[in-house]
Amino acid sequence: DNGMREAIDVSDKHSWLDPLVVARLRILSGVKWSFGLRADVGGFGVGSDLSWQLIPFAGYHVSGLFELVGAFRALGVDFRTGEGDNLFVYDTVLFGPEFGFLFHL
Repeated sequence: DNGMREAIDVSDKHSWLDPLVVARLRILSGVKWSFGLRADVGGFGVGSDLSWQLIPFAGYHVSGLFELVGAFRALGVDFRTGEGDNLFVYDTVLFGPEFGFLFHL
């Protein structure tokens, strides 16, 4: 075994709805900079067994209307339905950087 797993091509469609508990903390550091954390957790067996998301971010206010934002998002979902040959499992963790240009009214 060379440690490589064979890819399996599977096509299936499933939709679900998760209740979420969401929190957001934003700290303003002077006039130009802001830092914060957005987080949520959900599922609770209603849709998915568990879903969660963490997003630490930093923003730079270019002006009163515009802001540049950099963040790192981590998102996890554990959804299962069916059994036997009809078993569908979506159990994943995704993560990576985000960049944005915001317009504030």
